[in-house]
Amino acid sequence: MSTITEQTIYIFSGPCGVGKSTLAKELADKLDKSAIVHGDNSWKCIVKDLSRPGKKD
Repeated sequence: MSTITEQTIYIFSGPCGVGKSTLAKELADKLDKSAIVHGDNSWKCIVKDLSRPGKKD
């Protein structure tokens, strides 16, 4: 029998200099398990088409 674990993703967006990175770091410090993925890395996944696993060419 499998167990379903609830997970949450927080996405911060906004213009430069409003504190998105600061807020993300503060939240990550308060959580037991966390990862900060910068937006530039997310865009690379889309550009490289890594966002669609199992895609056939």
